[in-house]
Amino acid sequence: MNKEQVYAVWAPEGGVWSNWVKPVLFAYITDATRGLSDSESQDWAQAVPAASRDTGMVIDLEGLRGVFFGMRMARKGYRPVPLYNACPREKVAPSPDDPVRLGLIDSGDVIPQRYPPVVEMSPIVSALAGAADDLRGLALPSDAPPAFLLDWRRGGAGKELSIGMFDNRSVIFPSDFPSAAFLKERGIRTMLIISETHTPEFDLAAVLREWIATGLEIRIQIPGPLWAPKEISPPAASWFQRAWFWIHAHLGLPRNSSGGYGRVRRASG
Repeated sequence: MNKEQVYAVWAPEGGVWSNWVKPVLFAYITDATRGLSDSESQDWAQAVPAASRDTGMVIDLEGLRGVFFGMRMARKGYRPVPLYNACPREKVAPSPDDPVRLGLIDSGDVIPQRYPPVVEMSPIVSALAGAADDLRGLALPSDAPPAFLLDWRRGGAGKELSIGMFDNRSVIFPSDFPSAAFLKERGIRTMLIISETHTPEFDLAAVLREWIATGLEIRIQIPGPLWAPKEISPPAASWFQRAWFWIHAHLGLPRNSSGGYGRVRRASG
């Protein structure tokens, strides 16, 4: 399948959740993209109950784990909805003001491979491509409950930034998800958060607070053999936290001409 066909599988025409599928990573699928299949055993996923019409998911796991677990949930009746909005390093055209003349990136149409990304997204591109046939074969109904896919590493945790790196750190906003009103119109009353930790990342916590304020129940589960989601209610953010997040999201994280997150870091920082 070409990239348009792969995208159409993940965002089928007429699908209830298709409008929320982020197209960013699908633009990087090429004929040379080698699909990755789930070769790891995730026995704990077997404990997850089959999809319920009143329950949706947010799968916030690290890298490939999110795609693979999303596909396991698809086999249980959930519709996986990729929300990845960071670009991989391949074939990202430099914007006009990138410092070619300073020697920080080469001239040409693409950013060279030697500029490493802060968050490695290429395997996720391959996993989305590789899973398309299986997802299409499941023939999920258009209104299957959603399982939104995020990359827990999106903020670049644990990575030391330096000049010349491809800075593709990203954040999510409440507008990246359906509103609580829309979810409730579709019969969703509970959202299950599948997370690497019991504490949602700051950006996801903002989404959850909005959902809770309008009556959705939020439960969280970390990977493990025991299925026992716990109800959570993230504390309100202080004005300082909100101000810091706004500055970080709008001024600290670079976007490129394609609209996704990702540009080579310049000498000015």
